[in-house]
Amino acid sequence: MSNIKISSSVKILLLFGLALYNVPHPVNGGEGCFCKWYGRSTGIDKDSKQACMIALKNCPTISTCSRGSVCRGKPKCSIAIKSLRRMIRIETRDVERMVRGRKRIVRVRVPVVLFRCSIGCTAKRSFVCVKPGGKGDPHLTGFDGKMFDFHGVHGKYYAFFGRAGGDMLITRIRSAKMWAGNGIEKTYFDQFGLKTAGSTDDVSVSLAQKNDNPTVWQGELRVNGNVVANEFESDSFSVKRDEIKGLISVRTGECEYKFIAKRTDDAARRHLDVEVSLHGTPQRSGTYVGVLGVTLNHAMGKEVKSEIRTLKNAVALEKALRERFEVDSLFSDVSADVESLSGVVRSAFMNQKAFENGKSWVAMTQQD
Repeated sequence: MSNIKISSSVKILLLFGLALYNVPHPVNGGEGCFCKWYGRSTGIDKDSKQACMIALKNCPTISTCSRGSVCRGKPKCSIAIKSLRRMIRIETRDVERMVRGRKRIVRVRVPVVLFRCSIGCTAKRSFVCVKPGGKGDPHLTGFDGKMFDFHGVHGKYYAFFGRAGGDMLITRIRSAKMWAGNGIEKTYFDQFGLKTAGSTDDVSVSLAQKNDNPTVWQGELRVNGNVVANEFESDSFSVKRDEIKGLISVRTGECEYKFIAKRTDDAARRHLDVEVSLHGTPQRSGTYVGVLGVTLNHAMGKEVKSEIRTLKNAVALEKALRERFEVDSLFSDVSADVESLSGVVRSAFMNQKAFENGKSWVAMTQQD
């Protein structure tokens, strides 16, 4: 049998079909983060392999996350097809030479061999969309998509999310020792206090007995200490409710906070879950504070202290979070402690260019 010869054009079509076959499908009910099918990317370097690695790193990605959701991780791409071209670029350099018996710095033009790698990208690994916030005992999802636990200490208050001059959300931790039969102390979010930008109102959400029934709990909203049972709108925030889901939504000029009452039929395990979503883009001129706020600093490319950037050592992380984010009360003024509560090493962006031109893979928010 004679060998079958395949032309270069047919090879390209076959590779094109293979890339089409491997195109990722939306995940999590139509939402996900993945590489753009057959997205084009280019890299230039003196080393041919490095040029292709640069191109691969710059493959375009797509996020179909709904407003307020973020990607669980950075999509991984692979090369479906590539072309490599050798090129010469003239560069100007300063060199030391002898001129009339003296050493002088002269500017010369020298040819430099470079490689231009053009690739077509396809998906290698995709990620689902998640909502930043906290739930359970407590499990947190950051604005950088990473998950971690934070238990805190019974009765203590902790800065959760906000920024100086903007919203500030603080939580109180409650222990559930009655339920912890294995000897491990379980804790939950028991109450949240919110100060909104441009307002002196104190807004709190906590758990209260429903119709004086000691076994059924629901979320209770208070404004300046007064119980508010209805939906309403003020100059600085609005409140909506979903009695079926046990949800209280507070929307400000910067964020939307959703508080969900959970385990309402179990007094020992009752707790509040919370989701935090942004409106528009993050306030890049400010530094976010709190257990969840520091993850937004990280997602924006700010350099975060190593003890809260890594999640490898859960015990060390828990200790660092407790010490760094504890505050005095549910409505503490944190303006004097922004540097400590933010966990940021320096305010300069490590990846400012990528954030400015919209290529950041983190879908921190979607416009309304």
